[in-house]
Amino acid sequence: MSEVKGSMVGTAGWFALILLVVSLTALAPIPSNSQALTAEHGIITVPQLDGNRRFSLEGDWLLKQPGEEEHLQKVPSVAWKQGSGTYSLTLLWEGGPTQFEFFTNNVGTSYELWLNESLVGSSGRYSPVAEQSRPSAKPLIHEFVLLPGSNVLQVKISNFVHPRAGLWEKVYIAPKPLATYSYQRRAAVDLFMFGQLFLFALLQLSLAVFSTKKSSHVWFALGTLLVALGNIMRNNIAIYTLLPNLDYLLFKRAQIITYYLASGFFVYAFHKRFPSTTVILLARIFFWGCITMTVVSLFLPYEVIYPLAIGFFPIMFLFLMYRVWVQLGTYRSSLLHRSKVSAILQIIADILLAYGMSHDFVGILLARYDVQMIPYMTYLYVALYTVVLARDYILADKQTEEAKNQIILTAAHQKQQLANDLHDGVAQMLHALDFMTEGLLQSNHIDMKILQTIRNTSKDATKQLKHVIDDLNPIRFGSTSLESALHTMADRMQTSYGIETLCSTKGESLNFDVLLTQNLYYVYSEAVKNALSHAKPTYVSMVLKVTDVAILGSIENDGVDGATSITINQGHGVSIMRYRIELLGGIFDIARKNSHTLIVKFQIPRRKRDD
Repeated sequence: MSEVKGSMVGTAGWFALILLVVSLTALAPIPSNSQALTAEHGIITVPQLDGNRRFSLEGDWLLKQPGEEEHLQKVPSVAWKQGSGTYSLTLLWEGGPTQFEFFTNNVGTSYELWLNESLVGSSGRYSPVAEQSRPSAKPLIHEFVLLPGSNVLQVKISNFVHPRAGLWEKVYIAPKPLATYSYQRRAAVDLFMFGQLFLFALLQLSLAVFSTKKSSHVWFALGTLLVALGNIMRNNIAIYTLLPNLDYLLFKRAQIITYYLASGFFVYAFHKRFPSTTVILLARIFFWGCITMTVVSLFLPYEVIYPLAIGFFPIMFLFLMYRVWVQLGTYRSSLLHRSKVSAILQIIADILLAYGMSHDFVGILLARYDVQMIPYMTYLYVALYTVVLARDYILADKQTEEAKNQIILTAAHQKQQLANDLHDGVAQMLHALDFMTEGLLQSNHIDMKILQTIRNTSKDATKQLKHVIDDLNPIRFGSTSLESALHTMADRMQTSYGIETLCSTKGESLNFDVLLTQNLYYVYSEAVKNALSHAKPTYVSMVLKVTDVAILGSIENDGVDGATSITINQGHGVSIMRYRIELLGGIFDIARKNSHTLIVKFQIPRRKRDD
């Protein structure tokens, strides 16, 4: 028990460290490649150009809103909820006439850019009247000439849709064409990731055609396609390079909906791998919650669905960190190299996406609108999980061939073992019966002692023959269930080998189909035989638990030498057991419970129509 607690404490320690690192990195802002120029009382001195640099215009700008006095307002920051206003900033320039570019990613607002009382450009349709204002999210770069001396830059903003208004994202200027090149490079990266994610989705759909775990590949592929679409609607909003006339409200609804659906699909793709039936049910509730929020987002006003979408971040974060906890436990306890590698990749993927979620959530709460990390972290998340799923498929295919070969060899071995059992057991007893019967016939009188011996030998022969029949056909439908067959196996082992053997079956009592029943029985049988052949147990425990969502099983024994290094190899029937479980769409693992106890465990999703 102390070893189990020690293992839990170790896992909890690693989990706490990961949680701390994710939290601290989420609080840290992303370094910018631009030089910050801080305005004081609405005035900034633009330095002489000594290279290709972008400048972010921060600090105190002058803000004039209808019905209010002109006052200082920090940029970037949320200045008001809805309405209009005019930002002013005086740029002091000591150089000659120089072409500059202006850029801001102020999604949700419409604005006009003025320099020295001349209109430079606009985004959307600016108007202080709500009915005439039209918001835009399309990234635009405006050109202007900075003259020697004072230059008054004005940004007239109107917003009647987004719950945040004003210059709440960074404002940049740069010598022409640096801003254009910078945006094009970033948009090209977004489009590259879009194409990569699309290919990842096609790969998963291709694997689904041949895999026994089709649903995981299909749901993951659908989630990947939605992430690909959602990612080009963030940061550089590269979707406008594909759809330049996309309506703003349609764009914002699509942005929210894609992430609702992608999150739901990703959780649903792996929900059957959760070790707890309660969490499996919660994952299903989460999935349907995402579907519900998607439908709601189609009809409710944007100012309502926006805060709901923000509240979604911590929920997804909790699911991701729970998966980190589960995979940490798998990595620390599993004895299968394949399971350890898969666990490491999944831990890294979940940590990265959890970081992206927490970073962007903190950024929204603190009104710190730097680079959004979700697009990049979802790309890495999908890439790593694609490796996990593809690797699992390749290894499963390889091990399927190995398992088939071992099944053929095992069948031959069992035939030989059956022949030996019949010869050494039943045949010898029948020969003894024949000898004793012949003696009675020759003596021509009844000997009660010999008759009793004949009877006992006959019973032993019948019992041994029944054992042979049970080995050949342990479950005879109509007379024997899986539950009774497992209890019979436990009784035989305790009687034959003197090892305490416990058998526990919990949950619903079901008559499974032939494929499921036979495969489950032989997994238990193979695990018990391994315990006898490769360990020296004092007890063996078999557990079968059936719930509404999963069939869970385990076989543990305490015969492992704590000082021995355990090597799980194909000769121990591991590949056959794994093959049988994965044939049923389940997951299989072998782990240490403590230094002396080994546990074989599996989990199979329920398919009630053909159970």
